[in-house]
Formats: sequence, C-alpha cells, structure tokens
Amino acid sequence: MSTALRDTVIELRNFACGWYAPLVSPEVTQKKNRGFNHMGKSLVDFRNSDGPSRDHLRRRLSGTGCRVSFIVFLLAALASPGPILAQDASGLASLPLDDMQFRLIGPFRGGRSIAVVGHPTDRLTFYFGSTGGGVWKTVDAGHSWTNVSDGFFKTGSVGALAIAPSSPETVYAGMGEHAIRGNTSHGDGVYRSDDGGATWRHLGLEDTRQISNVIVHPTDPELVYVAALGHAWGPNEERGIYRSRDGGTTWDKVLYMNEDVGAGDLEMDPSDPRVLYAGMWQVRRFAWGLRGAGPWHRALQVD
Repeated sequence: MSTALRDTVIELRNFACGWYAPLVSPEVTQKKNRGFNHMGKSLVDFRNSDGPSRDHLRRRLSGTGCRVSFIVFLLAALASPGPILAQDASGLASLPLDDMQFRLIGPFRGGRSIAVVGHPTDRLTFYFGSTGGGVWKTVDAGHSWTNVSDGFFKTGSVGALAIAPSSPETVYAGMGEHAIRGNTSHGDGVYRSDDGGATWRHLGLEDTRQISNVIVHPTDPELVYVAALGHAWGPNEERGIYRSRDGGTTWDKVLYMNEDVGAGDLEMDPSDPRVLYAGMWQVRRFAWGLRGAGPWHRALQVD
C-alpha cells in the first residue's frame, strides 16, 4: 500500500469511526476496514487523475458498506494533513453542494439542540448548546465532544450561543430554549466565558427565561445584544431586546412592546453593525397547546 493510500485510509478510519471501534465486533471492524481501503483507493485515483466525473466517483465509492456520505470522507481526507494535501484541491469545485449529506457526529447525550456556533479562525472548533445538557465543545470537528458548562450553569437549557468575532475566546450563552414545546425547560439568563469555555460567569437577566439569540459586535467583544422571548407560560416584563456595552455587567432594555410580546429572533446587518432587525412574537404556552403569532390577548401599542 502506498504512503498516500495508507495515510488516506487512516484519516478515513479515524474521522468516520472514532470512538465507535471498541463498540463493534471484529468482523464488523474488518468489513469496515475493507470499505475504507476501497474508498481510499478511489480518493487517491480521484486526486491523481485529470478529474473523473462526479457519477464515476460515486459509482466507485458505492457498495463499500459504509453508510456515510463519500463526499464528507473526501472533504475530511483533503482537509487533513498528509501527502494528498500537497496537491491542489481545485477538483472539489466540480462537486455541487447538493451532493453533500449530513451525518451524525454526536454526542449522544444532552437532548436536542437549537444553538451552535463555530470558531471564526479555527475550523475544527465548535460549540453547541443542548436543550437539557448545557454547552458542549469540540476541537476536532466533532470527532469528540466535551461538556464545558457542568459546574458553572444553574440550568441546563441553552437557547443561543455567540462567539465574539474579535476575541474568539469570549463566548456568550443565552439560556432557555426558544422553541417552546410542551416540555420546554427554562433558563436563567446569560453566561459568559473568557477562556474558550473553560470557566463561566453569570451575567444576569435571570427572569428572561427563554432567550432566542445573542449577537456580539464584530469588533467589540463587550458590546452584546440579547433577544429575550420571556416566560413561555405567562406574562412578564423581562423580555424584548437587551444591550450591554460593558460585556454583560449592566443591561439596557432597548426594545420592549409589552408583557406578552417577546423577541423571537434578532439579526445584525453584516455590512453595518449599527443596523439590527428584531422579530417580535406574542406567544403563550398552555398545557394543551400553544397560542401565538398575533395579538390574541390584547392589542399591541407601539409608540
């Protein structure tokens, strides 16, 4: 086996199987290894050829017994250090995005997730917030995950995450999922980490309960906005759009409609951080259902 093929197969096996290998039988492992060898040969042929067609590459990679998208493997192999990387990766330009498929990369604890954010300069580092298990971090593109919020958070439901673009070690977590199902868990405000998730401190806004988004200014990590949906089961005052100019030490409520209307989302204009768009949502959760999307309880009064 050539050095390029051996390195490719190793990268494929490590990237795809990871922690699964100890959990499967030797027979299954041997079968998967044969599949990886076949896929590795196809990848080397692809890189060394003048550019085989997309359909040809798909046929070569079919029948390997691996239920993972071959394009994910291809991108993983080309993105990892090794002899193949010495070549130009322009061949990927012919592969359309609609041929790519998602695959599960774990972890298998913590429940569903509606909050995920990637490091702006390190393509292998990501955070995600689960609706019942706090914040998790990976530094190897999902190969392994570590919970970084246990021992710091008082609640486990995360509604939003944000990394300061100008200071990537600064991470904000808005607590309380905003997809308010019948079994929704509430949060207790905003947390901040200044060391990439190693430690966290609480920044207040405890009574917002459900937070739909957190946005950090692109050049000022201390200027942060929070979109608070508020209580899911009743009226409350601590909802709307909040702004902090001192990294969460103090908060100003900059957009508020009434005790029944919260902020369902918030976005910043990427070309002008002074421009923000807020989606306001009048909604109420009941044991038997959800009522919202309009002024069902009282007329909205906007000055």
